[in-house]
Amino acid sequence: MLLIRSFNCFLLILFFFSCKKDSIESDKDRFRDEVEQLTGLSLEASAAGQDFIEVSWEKVYSNHYKAITYTVYLNDEQIVSKLNTHKFSLIKLKPGQEYTIKVAALTKDGLKTERTLVTKTLSEDAKQIDQVLYKEYNIHSYSTIYPKNLARFADGGHLFVAHLVHPGNFLPDTFKLLVYNIDNKGNFLWYRLISALGHGIDRNIGTSHIVLHDHDKEGIVFAGTYAFKISTSNGDLLLDKDLKDTGLNEVTAVCNASPQEILVGTDKGHLLSLNANDLSVQWKQENENVSTHAVAINVDSKKNIYAAYRSEGDSPPLRIRKYNDQGKIINSIRINGAFLTGSLIIDEDENISFISSESDVHYNRLYYYKFDKAGNLTDEKRVPNAVAFAKAFLNERNEIIVHGSRFGSSLVVYGGVLTFDRNMNIKSERYYTDLPYHLLFGLTANADHSYNLFISYVQTYTYENYNFIFIKTKADGSI
Repeated sequence: MLLIRSFNCFLLILFFFSCKKDSIESDKDRFRDEVEQLTGLSLEASAAGQDFIEVSWEKVYSNHYKAITYTVYLNDEQIVSKLNTHKFSLIKLKPGQEYTIKVAALTKDGLKTERTLVTKTLSEDAKQIDQVLYKEYNIHSYSTIYPKNLARFADGGHLFVAHLVHPGNFLPDTFKLLVYNIDNKGNFLWYRLISALGHGIDRNIGTSHIVLHDHDKEGIVFAGTYAFKISTSNGDLLLDKDLKDTGLNEVTAVCNASPQEILVGTDKGHLLSLNANDLSVQWKQENENVSTHAVAINVDSKKNIYAAYRSEGDSPPLRIRKYNDQGKIINSIRINGAFLTGSLIIDEDENISFISSESDVHYNRLYYYKFDKAGNLTDEKRVPNAVAFAKAFLNERNEIIVHGSRFGSSLVVYGGVLTFDRNMNIKSERYYTDLPYHLLFGLTANADHSYNLFISYVQTYTYENYNFIFIKTKADGSI
């Protein structure tokens, strides 16, 4: 027994000394660097017309969590690079023609995956009855666009003004005015950047306004104390003028009174008449209460002027004043209610209506006030659970069209369009709940009774989209 134990001990000692040190060291843990890879890129034509093709693709990811940008090629020619969106429209194409479109996803280190698609535009004889057009454009990557106002051309195109904010709050020239033009199919034609530097404009201005002049050949933009005249054919800046000497800090409402006259309401409650050609002041009507500012302006067939003013800390907080064509006050109408925005509508019988929404946007409550020519209140209504930031206009059927955004709990927000008769009785309503969370910042009507929707998507922690969105609805307003 003792002999067996001694033999076992001998074997253990022999095994221990037979192990080499370098073989033990060679089995140390090693870090294996995983090769960087990108997920696949799927590419499809999401929409097509006679002169455009829209392509979309799924987001591509890097297993090293690196940022991905996209480059788009048309027939092997690079069209755009450094996109951070997943949809792009190729415009100004020829009808019925085949195109080769390639999208490449790249990291900053040059790792790439790509996909090619061959597709065609619609032929000239293709039927497009009730076709829905959806156009999404990335104007500036990594910048925020705040759409402010628009004007519709007689041919169905539109001119817009927006505020463009680049990253870097403490750097100079990070805020600009952005003016852009689209045709009646939503095709992007041109854009013009106007620097805030040297124009006394900063990101604290509440909004900007735009009107058309000279048979739609010119657009006039008002921002802060400045007015800018721009050629609508190519975006050339024709004239800029500072109106600060008139005593205003900011233009808050505008109206085309005639082909030669533009009416301007200010943050001090003043009303100005400008010559549309050289933007000189023709007359000025001062408001004795400088704590008011203009909300809306309109003109009747006899050239009488109506302007709505919101008061700060005053009761009643809103007044509608009637002026003659030289700015002399004829009478004043008072309205109780806290309104941030509103529209003045004048019907064919010269009745005046003021339509607005409550300052607390989450109530989505509309207010309607109707007055006769003498200024007597003839009707007053509240419409609960409608839209906030409401704007209104009369369509060619003398219906009142009200549009705005509807707010719910948390980030739930979407656009809505309501149709009323002239006595504000509801005829129809439509809410665009199928679109991602969005604000409806503008709406115009077409001859076929369809609408042009202009929206901006609401930003969330997981979704970013700073693009300009245009949607043409079907004739019944549906998408």
